[in-house]
Amino acid sequence: MKRAKPRASYAQYAEDLVIGDVLGAFARGAAAGTYVDVGANEPRRFSNTWRLYRHGWSGIAVEPDSDLCRRFARARPRDAVVCAALGEREEELVFHRFYESALNTLDASMAARAEREGWRVMSREPLRVRTLGSVLDEHASRIAGGIDLLSIDAEGLDAAILRGVDLARHRPRLIVFEVPPESAPASGESSALLAAAGYRLRARLFNSEMWMR
Repeated sequence: MKRAKPRASYAQYAEDLVIGDVLGAFARGAAAGTYVDVGANEPRRFSNTWRLYRHGWSGIAVEPDSDLCRRFARARPRDAVVCAALGEREEELVFHRFYESALNTLDASMAARAEREGWRVMSREPLRVRTLGSVLDEHASRIAGGIDLLSIDAEGLDAAILRGVDLARHRPRLIVFEVPPESAPASGESSALLAAAGYRLRARLFNSEMWMR
């Protein structure tokens, strides 16, 4: 009996494979869709959307680190890259930038925890925070056919980002965000926001939840 060939994953815990299966993105003849990747970070490493991009998808990538924005724009020219931090409202917050970019965050408590665990901070700099709603309005033509996937990797600020968008107006088919591995399914603030907006839990992975419209 032949072994099935393993499918390549580029996400941290194979989230991209589950996303593709839930949305039918990798089926033969499937149409390319649209994503919004918040906290996009690297264009390939730990990416929930790189595999989709390779299958013809495109969308909006939002990332506060200017170096990563330039790298993203070079690697993924079909995407609109928005170099910005997102939150519940427009305000100024401190961006904690680590040598390990996956730990970059606006959440001071998460930054402090990472430092206690031995991760080194590269810089701390004030950033003007925007809302997800304003980004979607600015790039309305990109999402005119709807949003198939909203992926949020914001190191603790996913609920604030969700509060900054009208989910009655913008209704992604699937919303993915990080959760603490030790938490119970559908127990966090983001889960409550999505349940109230008419979404249901579709999958729980090691440190992420996926909610379906």
